[in-house]
Amino acid sequence: MLSFNRLWAIVYITILALLAPAAGFAAKNAKPTKNAKPAAPQSTVYKVRLNSSFGDAGTRKLTLQGNKFLWEVATAGMDLKLIKNDDGLFMIGRTPYIGKYPPGSKNESPMALFPGPIGNVKEFLKANSAKSLGKATLNKKSCDVYEYKEKVSGWKCKLWLDPKTSEPVQLELSGPNKADNATATYLSYKLNEKIPATTFDLPKDKKIRPMPEPKAGKATDKKAPKKEEKPK
Repeated sequence: MLSFNRLWAIVYITILALLAPAAGFAAKNAKPTKNAKPAAPQSTVYKVRLNSSFGDAGTRKLTLQGNKFLWEVATAGMDLKLIKNDDGLFMIGRTPYIGKYPPGSKNESPMALFPGPIGNVKEFLKANSAKSLGKATLNKKSCDVYEYKEKVSGWKCKLWLDPKTSEPVQLELSGPNKADNATATYLSYKLNEKIPATTFDLPKDKKIRPMPEPKAGKATDKKAPKKEEKPK
């Protein structure tokens, strides 16, 4: 009588023998698969000139691909960059250090930096429930005009579009105070540009320092009111 272990070995070998031809047939008839590279995330690159209630506020440039972006601010006396990559969000200025934002910073969204369109403008307007204001003339050019409230930043916006290209021409921003109001003139707006991977790399000659988290007031910080003493 065969032992249990020997019987199991015979059964195992028999199963392998039955499966081998099927495996060979599948291998012969399988169609070769190409090593297709995943499509690169869509990119948006734009540059605007900003005018605020204080006058010329310089330029802003966004280079965005997927969840990474480079935000460049060029203003008299203050040039800085924000870079978001797989390691986090960083601020680079004229100091010898790179500031790293704490995780979950609102600036991780480029919409918090500037509430203008990203990607396909028509789709952006639809996502923000924009309202058409019809047509208006801007610098002797007929434009389609829309208004919307950007969902991330909360800014109220009025956008002029080129009717032929559907590219933004001008954006008016309205904040809670009149001093917050500004006008952005688009100098360029490009989609699906090829962006070098090094665009989102940090400079190697600077050290990284964590930026302090914003302090939030605590209810426990408030002193309890003193109890009135009853006259004896």
